[in-house]
Amino acid sequence: MKRTGGPNRGSRGEFTLKELLTMTGLIIVGLVLAFPFVLTAIRRAQINENLNRGRTIYYALFPQGCSPLGLTAYRPECPKANPNPGERRFANSSEFLEILVSSNVLDTDCAFFAAPGSRITPARSAAEFLDGNIHNSWCIAQDVNDSLTAYTPVIFTQNLKFKRRGSTATLDQMIGLEPDAEPYGDRAGIVIYRGGWGTILNSGTASLTNFNSRGMTNGFLWPLASGQALSK
Repeated sequence: MKRTGGPNRGSRGEFTLKELLTMTGLIIVGLVLAFPFVLTAIRRAQINENLNRGRTIYYALFPQGCSPLGLTAYRPECPKANPNPGERRFANSSEFLEILVSSNVLDTDCAFFAAPGSRITPARSAAEFLDGNIHNSWCIAQDVNDSLTAYTPVIFTQNLKFKRRGSTATLDQMIGLEPDAEPYGDRAGIVIYRGGWGTILNSGTASLTNFNSRGMTNGFLWPLASGQALSK
């Protein structure tokens, strides 16, 4: 006898419209709930990538123990270094980093200094890198040489907040993270210390104890001569 009436989903394996909408809704809810965790993981990966970039810059500054070219004490045996470092004065860290690239001390381009995941625009050329806009996330300490105490900050992102933002700022004036500064606001500040060890500071750990436990009073170069570049 032929059966009639009633749904035949069981025999054909089909979903009703109601079941399909329910399943779609559950998937959307799951994606919405997972999105913050995915976003956090992406941000953490970008910050870690920039930490690795900072280490790369550090080891370009200290190849086989050599002092940073042009900023302080100079050793003639350092490869491709500035021939007259004592006479060279840099207005900002961008000028100094561009020398690393143009001298092939650091085998990369100027876009390397823009932090992943930030609003800093990577420079497409050396001229753009030095055009007075923010294309660089890094500050570099001055008077860094082979006798400098280990674990003194050498390279750090410019969103670390200091009592002064201009040329008179020194390492012992750090007071936290600047929420309106690139690359990562008050979410994360990256520091590379003498010796090549690096750390990521957050709003709870960005203190002089963690940043400059040696109490060094070195000055440093901002990405811009005017000091810290705040977000607009």
